[in-house]
Amino acid sequence: MSKLVDKLPNPSLYGRDIKLLCFDLDGTLINSKGEISTTTINEIHRVKREHGVTVVMATGRPLFSADYIVDEIGAKGASMFYAGALITDVETRIPAFECHLPRPEALAIVDFCREHKLPLELYSGEEYFVDEITDNIAIHRDHYLKHEPQIIDLKKLASRERLLKAVIAHAPQPNVITSINDMGKTSTNWAITSATGAKHSDIVFTNFTNAYASRTQAFQALIEQHRVKPHQVMSFGDAPADETFLKLAGVGIAMGNAPESLKDVANLTTITADEDGVAFALRHIFD
Repeated sequence: MSKLVDKLPNPSLYGRDIKLLCFDLDGTLINSKGEISTTTINEIHRVKREHGVTVVMATGRPLFSADYIVDEIGAKGASMFYAGALITDVETRIPAFECHLPRPEALAIVDFCREHKLPLELYSGEEYFVDEITDNIAIHRDHYLKHEPQIIDLKKLASRERLLKAVIAHAPQPNVITSINDMGKTSTNWAITSATGAKHSDIVFTNFTNAYASRTQAFQALIEQHRVKPHQVMSFGDAPADETFLKLAGVGIAMGNAPESLKDVANLTTITADEDGVAFALRHIFD
């Protein structure tokens, strides 16, 4: 079990060498109201100003849904999007790394979702596409992405366009999860992760990316882009998908709302996102 940041005898030791702060978004920076609190924003800017650190994001989201967060937290340079399928500069939009879904796998996902009547979203670098607006897709659009999808025939799209990610927005029903898991076993060319929305525990977002687009590779790409060493990185996360970044960083901090499995691999644990856990940790470590 990792140590709670407010129980450390000398917490400033953990911030001594840090040059890069890396944040997951939903459930870490973003609370259950779908917001980043003013307290958290102010604390991030204080640490940037007083300690000269750079702030980046590591998220399964696309950049177009995180533009406002870039401005709020003052992110600079390369960040990770699409769970590692895209490393791009948040200001210039120039990608340092892109890894697209293989076309046969993208087509297989479309066929599977049509057969099982599951809502599907397909993503390029700056846009996303749907066959139709279902209830779950509308929730994803309005409460998370805050960006209008293009309505298009996904089968035709997948047959001609290079895509970075596919997302199935489905209910957490055991039979649906089993069907998706079974389909996932039909190829080794994709990586599959699932998470619930920060505001909607009744919706599971299952994400498909190229298997080569690993978070291990993404971490390496980020530290190369920012010219830092792993021990100079502090990462925050709340979900199993964040484990790689927490383990590879010099200091990995799990949110209080994270599962015990993530807290076990983190160096430190803070309080929940709803309690401003990021600000709480930064205040103790960079006091």
